[in-house]
Amino acid sequence: FLTHNDDFVLVVGRRTCLSTMAAPHRRNPKFHSVVAFFAIATPSVRAVRPSGSIFGTSARSNTTSQTQDTDHKLSSKYYNPHTFWRRCSAQDAVTQWVMCLGSQGGAYSLCPIEDSFDLDLVDGSHYFWRSELSFRQCMHCPAHDPVYGQNCASSIEKISQMFHLSTENEDSLLELCTNFCEGRTKGKRCSRDEPCSTASHFCDFHDVNNDFGVCQECPTDINDCYEAGFLAYESGRRDCLSCRMHCDDIGRSKLVIDDIEIPSDFMHLAIQESILAASGPIIDCSDLIRLGVDICIGARDKVCLVEANTKNIKYWDLSQKAEDSGCVALILNATYNETNSKACGFHSYDELGIPFVCISSNDGRRIRTSTIGKIASVEVNILGQACQKDSPRGSICSEKIPCSGENEFCPYDKTVVDGEYIEGWCKPCPIDGYGNPSQLSCYFDFYEGYARDSQYVVDCVKSCDAQVQFGSCKFCPDGLNALDFGVDNDADKCHFCPKYDIKYPDRLVPVFGANITCWQMQEFYESVDIDKNSQNCALAQKMNFICGCDGTGYAGANTEAKQAVLAWLPRMMAILSIFGSLFILYDTTRTAQKRCKLLNQMLSTLSIFDILGSTAYAFTTLPTPQADYLYGSEGNDKTCIAQGFFIQVGTIACFLNVSLAMYYLLTIKYGWQQARLKSKRIHFFLPPILVGLVFAFVGVPYYDNALLWCNNTARYWPEIPVIQAIVFATLIMCAICIDVRKKSRASLRYSSRRNSVTLSDMVFVQACWFTGAFYVTWIPYLAIQYMWSSGKAYDMYGFILYASISVPLQGFWNFVVYVRPRYFGRPKPTDLPISRRVSLVTLRSSMSRLSFRARRAADDVELPKQENDDILKTKQCKVDNPNGPKFDRGKDPIP
Repeated sequence: FLTHNDDFVLVVGRRTCLSTMAAPHRRNPKFHSVVAFFAIATPSVRAVRPSGSIFGTSARSNTTSQTQDTDHKLSSKYYNPHTFWRRCSAQDAVTQWVMCLGSQGGAYSLCPIEDSFDLDLVDGSHYFWRSELSFRQCMHCPAHDPVYGQNCASSIEKISQMFHLSTENEDSLLELCTNFCEGRTKGKRCSRDEPCSTASHFCDFHDVNNDFGVCQECPTDINDCYEAGFLAYESGRRDCLSCRMHCDDIGRSKLVIDDIEIPSDFMHLAIQESILAASGPIIDCSDLIRLGVDICIGARDKVCLVEANTKNIKYWDLSQKAEDSGCVALILNATYNETNSKACGFHSYDELGIPFVCISSNDGRRIRTSTIGKIASVEVNILGQACQKDSPRGSICSEKIPCSGENEFCPYDKTVVDGEYIEGWCKPCPIDGYGNPSQLSCYFDFYEGYARDSQYVVDCVKSCDAQVQFGSCKFCPDGLNALDFGVDNDADKCHFCPKYDIKYPDRLVPVFGANITCWQMQEFYESVDIDKNSQNCALAQKMNFICGCDGTGYAGANTEAKQAVLAWLPRMMAILSIFGSLFILYDTTRTAQKRCKLLNQMLSTLSIFDILGSTAYAFTTLPTPQADYLYGSEGNDKTCIAQGFFIQVGTIACFLNVSLAMYYLLTIKYGWQQARLKSKRIHFFLPPILVGLVFAFVGVPYYDNALLWCNNTARYWPEIPVIQAIVFATLIMCAICIDVRKKSRASLRYSSRRNSVTLSDMVFVQACWFTGAFYVTWIPYLAIQYMWSSGKAYDMYGFILYASISVPLQGFWNFVVYVRPRYFGRPKPTDLPISRRVSLVTLRSSMSRLSFRARRAADDVELPKQENDDILKTKQCKVDNPNGPKFDRGKDPIP
């Protein structure tokens, strides 16, 4: 060897070959890959397997090729999987196609690295399309090596007899030999039954029916197949595309730590040297898998171990980070793959300067726990390519080459140039397990577990009409339409975890689907351009607390202390409400006289439903599914539905407030008596209870996590009944207010003191207090629900906390209003012209001065205890005459 500045001159026997082939590195122009070729004296010489490296081949240490001075050693060669197969397809090619049967069946055409093929180079097991197999019964084209016969038919017949091939294997090998060795060449007539030579020629069909054509040489760039004027018919263009062979690497990898070999696979479809080897101490560089991390500190001249907990990996980007960090080799530990080491993916035809291997999760776990810092030897040996004309991957596609099949699209996920995908293989539009279109699969791969790239998404949506519409719920995203993606500048782009600090990548995020992980969400928002001010962005960032991201948290609670307050403060308010409602229920039913009063019956019924609702509110996040990762969530779907149902049942108390307002209207304005009111009792109770139960049962499919507790998450319509109740109660109270004002003015004309408090005034004030409690309870909660339905206020912590405190307090406010007249609402003696008992007698005898209608409302005023007991002694619960009062001597006519 004559060596100068990494340039090699190799002399073998009587022939000399100079090769100083340098491939500049993508980002480091100082990096050169030096390729040395062997020149064999005679074609029949068989390469002898050398020794001295892991494979017995020359080793590459610290990214620099080093050959050994033993005769007939294998040398490292520049290997570009995109075009490598052309060395075998050229008419004057030195390296010839080799047809082989796989150990598990199936025929493959091999284009080996070495000009002189030796089956020993590919014996044993190696990896091919993530499968471990070995080759057997190999043959060259009969024209070049007539060992078995003069043509394909006679050769394969002899091989079949010698090795007892099955009919299936015999037919497969014959078809392969015919296509590669006996196909027609340039200028020859061709048809579907008489194809041109595979990989070197294609059939330029001359008619629409594809009956016949003329063979032409394959273009160097298959994009020329779609150049204007090159071919006349689509059938010729599609056959021209078959000039791009579907090939994968055949080779081996080896990983040795402490003299123990760890099963591994090498990274496929990478532009690299055919032999890469390196050794060094192991360092954990798992942070490189995270977005935003480009350098592994302290990795120079070390073997970098990366733990991958997601399949959403751009391998070419990961390897570039490792090279920039100074790693001499890269080991990928796939945590989603427990035992299978054949888990490496495709490098997308991007350049790779270091050996890159993959191991199983179990092996990776052992390395991380016990061998960090120890010396690891990594070697990759590419032996050639195995190719097929028609691949199950589909036909090639790009911006110039569209997919021609019905319901097909171009995924743009295979070939990378300058960090952008430019090609793919046509795929059918995604469907689910039942054969139905799966639009969401254009955005996420649920089988492999990763998010799609933006180019993949756009073409899939356009070709497959995959515009996704989600259900109408408060926390559902807007419909996904990739054609609407895009931002004016990077500053307007949405990021799921803005700081790239995902702590729990495998957790599920319930935004776009039930099976989308944190990693998928992160990759989706990094690969597509979604405006940061959109609802989809706000919803995603609202949910990023599940992944442990540093953000606003749910409902704006970005610390555990805030989350605890959001769970416990509403719980305490609900407990207060329960005690308040229990007191009202007890006080309105403790005697027979109280139980027979319609007002007390309404208050006790209202309290019962408020107790049910407040009890459900008191659990707050406890029944929420544990998988939602809210503070204190320990439930499941069933407990969540149960809580939502009883919260909705509790809103019956809200509707009963309308009945209460109607009671005051009929009593104060229209002067209905107790008997007449009781005859219409069913109209006060049945409508609110019926409406509340209907909405509670209708909402069962929509009960889900509503941040504070489980509730109906549908948009808008669950709040409509409550809004209507507020409107009706407001209108009723306005009517009462106008009527009381008129009567108050009229009564003042005959009053000796203008500061006197009339009975109707006190009843009206009590009605206003009950209605005010109704407003305080529901208006803040309705406001936050409306904003959530509009896609706003997801992180307004202060307002959300206020709303969550107010809505469970209805029973407490009702209690305050109920006891108010006893302790806060008693008029002073100076406010009345005479004592209360005298004023009542005066009111009864002054029918011409004060309407009897107002006196019917005296039942609503809580008198002082002594006075109230005196009156109760003379009251009768039952009124015989429903059309008017029936006065008995010595008895109070006001029930």
